[in-house]
Amino acid sequence: MIQQFNQFNTKILAGLNKMRHVVNQLDNMRGDEFVQIKRSGAGTTVGLNLAKARERISGKGSIGDTVGGNTIKRASLTAAAGSGSTIAATLYKLDGTTGEAITVNCNISNGSDLNSAVPRLESGDDIFVTKSTFDNSGTPEVKWYCISNFQASEDCTCEQLDAVFNSVTISEDERVTFDGVGGNTYDIYNSATSEMERFVDGVKITTWKQ
Repeated sequence: MIQQFNQFNTKILAGLNKMRHVVNQLDNMRGDEFVQIKRSGAGTTVGLNLAKARERISGKGSIGDTVGGNTIKRASLTAAAGSGSTIAATLYKLDGTTGEAITVNCNISNGSDLNSAVPRLESGDDIFVTKSTFDNSGTPEVKWYCISNFQASEDCTCEQLDAVFNSVTISEDERVTFDGVGGNTYDIYNSATSEMERFVDGVKITTWKQ
């Protein structure tokens, strides 16, 4: 490290100290996976690892645990949708085989459980995931997230007017009513007597066509 110049021609003293600062910064530089620093004698060479940079740009490289990384990757599910908003998966390697096991967080609109949301996920399904930061009480954490959003599903009964059925199975002792027939009128299969019965306005009809 070059020490600060204190005694010199006052016209160039400030310039010398600026140069000293830059030289010291260069001497303190350290490389990483992208920037390469090589020193040989009194010389220093600064280079760029193009292979690593190309991987990051193309989205093919690993982002490791870098906070804020946003590479999109393909993963295969190792479990079916269950309760909760997370699901187990393994990332695909560049050769198409599966590798690292991960836990994927999913965003569910109007719900909290994947097994009651659509699309429904099954083991072996492929999904696309990315890493994103999560603020855990002021401490940033990196988690895997599915880039697709899920929508909570609802149980419903679909009704089609004027539907035609060739065969309908009705449970025992369950009343069967018909549109257009007023009053307390219905047919029922009486499991106690093993007979079909018809009630008109709440009164059982003793003789009727079955």
